[in-house]
Amino acid sequence: MKRYFKAFWLIQLVMLSMFMTVFTSCNDDDDVSDVDFYVGISGAKNIDNVIYLVRGDTLYVDSIKVVNREVGKEALISSATYYWDYMRLGTAVLPPYGFAIATTDKTPVGNHLLEIETPVAAVDKPLAVAILAYTVKVVADSTEIPGNPPTNTFKLDPAYK
Repeated sequence: MKRYFKAFWLIQLVMLSMFMTVFTSCNDDDDVSDVDFYVGISGAKNIDNVIYLVRGDTLYVDSIKVVNREVGKEALISSATYYWDYMRLGTAVLPPYGFAIATTDKTPVGNHLLEIETPVAAVDKPLAVAILAYTVKVVADSTEIPGNPPTNTFKLDPAYK
């Protein structure tokens, strides 16, 4: 009986070492997706990569599009989770992954942080989670928005976690 007990533990030890060898050799930490994100907005103005929003208005993220920089290879996202000043607002799971962020007359004037967290799948790359971060400046009225021409779509390189 003792011999079977020792053999059992020896087999377990061999299996554990094989398991560890297989999974420690798979390291793709530096091989992240090389993609661009294009985010379309309305209800606010994107001027010099700062989103200006009048207090009481609603910021609409109309679409999120991901494009693989590697020619001929596809990339996609499957959802987008929205955060406002580190507070989770919700998740969009249907393309084009839009979302509405309403402000009220009690929303503080000044800079706020809008983050969009999204899983990224690209051909021949490991799955990743991208974080898109934007500064949203809430202003009391539209006269405080700079006169530079606004854009409603902008490109951003993501941070990965």
